[in-house]
Amino acid sequence: MTKESLGLVPLDFHDQKLLEKLAFHLGNIFPIKVKRGAALALPERAYNFHRRQFNSSVILNRLKRKVKGFAKILAVTENDLYAEGLNFVFGEADPASGLAIISLSRLSKTDARLNHIHFINSRI
Repeated sequence: MTKESLGLVPLDFHDQKLLEKLAFHLGNIFPIKVKRGAALALPERAYNFHRRQFNSSVILNRLKRKVKGFAKILAVTENDLYAEGLNFVFGEADPASGLAIISLSRLSKTDARLNHIHFINSRI
């Protein structure tokens, strides 16, 4: 892994084909090499049982400590995220540290009749 790369880190995310497609498109859009980072579990302390969501800020702080070797890091999850003061977020970024997380959870819930993989693939 080099400092000239974007690390694509799956967080409790197991759809390998979708990750490959995302990596391919990111590599075509941004002038940086996209490499897969090691899969990680979402931190238990980020989960809010009352909301049934994960706090994206807590996850970003954990990523700062756990993932090294990339110029930028994009974590991807299918779990629902929130940030303090907001009902939900599609993602959160910390530009100073080059970290971001996105959730595909709400993208797949837009129309329950659609297969979520097809729906998400059509938006990448």
